[in-house]
Amino acid sequence: MVVWRVGVKKHDRSFYGLGQRKNAWLQLTHLGVYTVAPGKTVRFLGDDRRMTAQTSIPHTPVLSRPVRVALVGYGSAGRIFHAPLVSGVPGLVLACVVSSKPAAVLADWPGVAVVAQPAQAFADPSIDLVVIATSNESHFGLAREALLAGKHVLVDKPCTVTLEQTTELLALARARGLVFTVFQNRRFDADFLSLQQMIQSGVLGRIVHFESHFDR
Repeated sequence: MVVWRVGVKKHDRSFYGLGQRKNAWLQLTHLGVYTVAPGKTVRFLGDDRRMTAQTSIPHTPVLSRPVRVALVGYGSAGRIFHAPLVSGVPGLVLACVVSSKPAAVLADWPGVAVVAQPAQAFADPSIDLVVIATSNESHFGLAREALLAGKHVLVDKPCTVTLEQTTELLALARARGLVFTVFQNRRFDADFLSLQQMIQSGVLGRIVHFESHFDR
């Protein structure tokens, strides 16, 4: 048996300010802990698709205490995606934001600590997880610094600007027993799940090239 924390997909127009529904945002909110037999299906409340229990939703362990998160960067990615997601997921606490514009952060999140330099957040022993939402070229250096400080790290995509940099960060995280991963907000969208299931079924044969893009 597999225990999962199941959530609901929300379409929040206020997040985007565009007055339209979008599928890019997946916010998991606590709806209870469910026990599901592998291979069975679960239904997302408020959603019209079914997901296979084996591959679709990762196991969320029950935490002994909240995970305190430091968000590095408060541009569009940090403000629109990461800060609301962290604050909306049970077990996560938005404890600190690294930004050069504290007034903007505090206007949205009163009471959250704001520091000017990433090193200040990395040196805080109460911080468990660092979310990096800065410019692409800065990802490697910031992630490496956070891992060396003993923090788990989630980096907005793209992970780094070279494969070698990502490989180095993965090796560093493994050596220190830390989690290092990349933010994938499209992972649970219906089109991605359908494609995943089709590839796994073998109906397309051996895939040698895949190309995908979003037109804005």
